[in-house]
Amino acid sequence: MKPKPPELRAGHPRKAARPKPVEAFNPDQLTAPEHLNERARRIFTDLVRLGAGVYGPSDVPVLERYAAMQDRRISLMEVIEDQGLMSVGSTGQPTLHPAAKALQDIESRLLPLEDRLFLNPEARIRMNVFATESRTKLKRFLEDDD
Repeated sequence: MKPKPPELRAGHPRKAARPKPVEAFNPDQLTAPEHLNERARRIFTDLVRLGAGVYGPSDVPVLERYAAMQDRRISLMEVIEDQGLMSVGSTGQPTLHPAAKALQDIESRLLPLEDRLFLNPEARIRMNVFATESRTKLKRFLEDDD
């Protein structure tokens, strides 16, 4: 059975809800949560500044998580630098320092967040973050041609 052509259908046409206009968002409104320590707040602020308007209010939990994990990563790296990569196990054998194991765990969790926050070139290309830059270059090229 073939569907009826739209002009022969009876009833009321489907009324889709019109999307509300998106208000311009000022990235300066994104502030680091107070419960983060100073270094994590600085990381959060740097991310927002580097994002140049890419992030919005719904991104705050991901930005917060990334900043906190980066802070922990830096702290663990300081411990490893101070105490060394290896430590002595319970029976006296050399073993990987527990901080190194925690560092590996945190770094594996940071990779997906970096994709979500467009912090690597591949993610930025996939999400067309450079579309504006490309349009600007094209506009300049076309203007120079005149």
